[in-house]
Amino acid sequence: MSVQQDDTRSQLSPRVAAPAIHRALGDPAGCSCNAMSLPSPAAAFIVLRIAGEIDLSTVDTMKAALADALRQRPNHLLVDLAELAFCSVRGLALLVAAGDTASGQGTVYAVSSASNLINRVWTIGWPDGELPTRYPTTAAGVLAMA
Repeated sequence: MSVQQDDTRSQLSPRVAAPAIHRALGDPAGCSCNAMSLPSPAAAFIVLRIAGEIDLSTVDTMKAALADALRQRPNHLLVDLAELAFCSVRGLALLVAAGDTASGQGTVYAVSSASNLINRVWTIGWPDGELPTRYPTTAAGVLAMA
């Protein structure tokens, strides 16, 4: 499993840190997280793409990717779940908690492309007011948040 963070802002601003790469050993599921910063007029806009399976053995990788993205204090953070095959309840709770952290630091936070199963578990397990804003596609999320 690996987390790769690509920061296109480093081409625009020399004070932005180099991309962070995290690796976990022995991950048969092949979980990966890829964060990409998109230049925008307002400031930083990060899209964090999570792929594979998030379970007990891979949730720390997703946690590190979310923490790295939030540490950059972007104006917008969109977590793309289009390539996520499975996400444990612990992983879903982490995505919800990241929204609280983002809100506390003034970052607009949302998720996109969540499967019907993920949306169903979220609506059963969490009150609607605690859930992050959800968009059907990443493109819709970027357009709505920008």
